[in-house]
Amino acid sequence: MEEKEKKKRLIGRLKDKLISAWKSFSWKNPIHRWQFLFFAVLFIVVGYFAFTTSLQATSTRAFCSACHIMTPENVTHDLTVHAEFKCIDCHIEPGKMEYYKAKTIGAAPKAWYVTLGDLRNPIYMAKAPVSNGVCQKCHSDHREVTPRGDLIVNHQGHIAEDILCVTCHSGVAHAKIVERGLNFHEDLEYWTMENGEHLVSDANVRTNMGTCIDCHIRYNYGERPWEVKYYSLSYPPGKYESQSFGLYETFEIMKKQEENLEEGQISHTCATCHTHWDIPENHNRRNFVNDHGDDALNELASCINCHEDAKWVKDLPQEDFEENLDPRRDLAHYKPDIFVVSEMAKETKFCASCHEERPEGHLTSDIWLTAHADPVQTRDDLNRCLVCHDYDEAVMITEEQFRDLNITAPTDVYCTYCHRTGLATVE
Repeated sequence: MEEKEKKKRLIGRLKDKLISAWKSFSWKNPIHRWQFLFFAVLFIVVGYFAFTTSLQATSTRAFCSACHIMTPENVTHDLTVHAEFKCIDCHIEPGKMEYYKAKTIGAAPKAWYVTLGDLRNPIYMAKAPVSNGVCQKCHSDHREVTPRGDLIVNHQGHIAEDILCVTCHSGVAHAKIVERGLNFHEDLEYWTMENGEHLVSDANVRTNMGTCIDCHIRYNYGERPWEVKYYSLSYPPGKYESQSFGLYETFEIMKKQEENLEEGQISHTCATCHTHWDIPENHNRRNFVNDHGDDALNELASCINCHEDAKWVKDLPQEDFEENLDPRRDLAHYKPDIFVVSEMAKETKFCASCHEERPEGHLTSDIWLTAHADPVQTRDDLNRCLVCHDYDEAVMITEEQFRDLNITAPTDVYCTYCHRTGLATVE
């Protein structure tokens, strides 16, 4: 109590002295004027030093990554080619005034959100994408081929049409984690550097060919999709429903437009954008469409390299952390595994677009009904069936469990659909 009283009296005396000094201040007194000038200059110098120091401190990578809600963005940034740059290099427009504006007026709502906002939602750029001016601080708009030399892109022509760089290069710094649904706050625990190696792949960092196809199709229809605000922004799955074409519809439209290409329209042939491409030799096999199962089993990494969703559709499906981190699905060290192939065939839209149709080898339903037992003699034979008919647990579930099953296969027909009393064991 005595210490509190002493502090209170000390503050009181200091207050009284300040009030007394202010009341006794006179502009006519030259000493008072010099004292005022001295303290005013001191206040400005100290204030400027504190202001610039705070700006420098809040402009570092360490500051941006200090908050746990930025963990996905920080991990992905460290694993991409832009890791050497600070966050503000891309997220603040060029120029001193833009810098000060962003660090003062622009920072206020962000501070409010972090302090009092709903942190259950993921972070994403909802209002303004990264501008071309930011990219052009380092990159030239005169480039016509990619560094690897396999892709022809008229960057200058795209920029002249006010097409934003991030429309095509959305994953260059953060691997499209927003579009993939991988930065929700309840999943932050997954974002370690070790896991990041499995979650950040070339397909997520490079240009999404599906965006190119979607944009070119719309342009040939007379649209200018890049002028729509949402087209170049990253939204989490379900936040904004775009009108992107489905895979089947995309192929049909591409074929139709290519056959009736008019002046001023953009061709969709590979040679329009790619200087070279290689079609695998086994694709030329006469019956490849119907018998490529063994190729997929043994060369899955090569198949997915061309046919993954990230290269064919603009709107990426929401991904699952457990599946991404499953060591069996690490295609860099892939070993033939029919279960992995089955999962990929159902998840990858390119594969599922065909697997949803009844195979020619199934003949007609009435014939196949009594003829399908002979082709299924081994466990591997059964697993091939389960590419479409889902997991092997389905052959042993009860009717009640079947009704409650979360169907993930293209068909709801299972072994127990007919074999209600059970099946012979398949070795």
